[in-house]
Amino acid sequence: MLKGKNVLIFVSGSIAAYKILDVISALRKEKANIKVVASKAALRFVTPLSFEALSNTKLLSDESEDWSDKINGLNHISFAKWANIALFAPLSANSLNKLAYGIADNVYLSTAIALRTIPKLIAPSANNFMLEAPQSLNSLKILKSYGYEVIEPELKMLACGDEGKGALASVDEIVFRVKRSLLQTSFWKDKEVVITGGGSIEKIDDIRCISNFSSGLQASYLALALYFLGAKVTLISSKFPLSLPTGVKIHEVASSKEYKERLDMTLDSISQGYLFMAAAISDYVPKAKLGKIKKTDSPNSLDLKLDLNTDILKSITKANIIKVGFKAEHENSSSEKDALQSALSLMKEKGCKYVCLNLLDEKSFSSNKDNNQMILLSTNKRQVKTDRLSKLEISFEIARFIEEEEFLYSKKPSAESNLAHKVESNLETKLDSKTESKTKLSNKARLEQKAMQVKRALSSKP
Repeated sequence: MLKGKNVLIFVSGSIAAYKILDVISALRKEKANIKVVASKAALRFVTPLSFEALSNTKLLSDESEDWSDKINGLNHISFAKWANIALFAPLSANSLNKLAYGIADNVYLSTAIALRTIPKLIAPSANNFMLEAPQSLNSLKILKSYGYEVIEPELKMLACGDEGKGALASVDEIVFRVKRSLLQTSFWKDKEVVITGGGSIEKIDDIRCISNFSSGLQASYLALALYFLGAKVTLISSKFPLSLPTGVKIHEVASSKEYKERLDMTLDSISQGYLFMAAAISDYVPKAKLGKIKKTDSPNSLDLKLDLNTDILKSITKANIIKVGFKAEHENSSSEKDALQSALSLMKEKGCKYVCLNLLDEKSFSSNKDNNQMILLSTNKRQVKTDRLSKLEISFEIARFIEEEEFLYSKKPSAESNLAHKVESNLETKLDSKTESKTKLSNKARLEQKAMQVKRALSSKP
């Protein structure tokens, strides 16, 4: 996910320094390039060999700085130029206050001062009284004004024995924030996104329920992908199978009634955005009975009366909310043609601009439930069939598909709009088809290619 990205990690003197070894390992698994700058105090907690073994590069410190190669060498200027992002973790109270006031009395701080205009993340870690001191609070304010983003410390028992908000953020949270900083796009940044996931749980009585096999995985991966792309994400679900960033707002619900109530409240709080309706909501609901239905009351069989449920997706008619529907059909009960017609009905009958069709087969219920394949449809009559990918990759495909469609079909002055549509129509004819399989070009490359052709066509218009 981070292949080719250069992450420069600054480690200062804190007992939490050892946790950064796990951060380095996690980022390396994502194919990121890592370099580490450590203060003298940090090396009292972790040896240079540990950093070098995991990062696969030489550590930069006061003792190791070398100017024999000024361009790519082991010095604070070359390290600062190399970085795509800077991560200060853990950031001690001492380094925090020096960094805010531009003090550069060691290699660690000199490298920090030499950084270019790149994302800079700071993860403070110290006794809570040190971080809450007026000097430290003012330094945090200064750094925020310079564009630094803070990864908040956690509230827990600290190494000194005090309990307070001073523990280094979790490894997962730090990695999540690095990914968000490096992967966010101008299209998705700060857009409001609401996602529903899991399956509704409808009570038969106070002991039993009717539900479905939805794992909540696709919705959780979708929340992750859109968070990484920069969106403000709210996830409403009955299941949360993944560790999620603290920046994702989470609401746990059970019944379809709870889904609707929470969804209405959430959508009322935003002026515009996207709704991804990935939850499997029961089409029929029983009338729940108080207590427990006993076998003695129905010794041979149990008949349940199920009423047609409210169609939550159809009921949402708020202006400026773009609806993305999810449709699941099984190959044993629907052909691909019938499934496509069913998916298109979500556009006609429920006002969805986009639909993600999941045509289930025996592979869908195998032990590897992390894989999926979808057909993505838009009201612009474009259809793209993905490869069988991980659900995280599918989530990025969905996000790219929507970004591409919104870019190509955004409202323009009529003459330009007609010309853009004409160019796009010609492109689609060449690309083939009603259902478009992935080509060798990535979605991003295809988008750039189309954008360039639209731009050329517009510029040549008399």
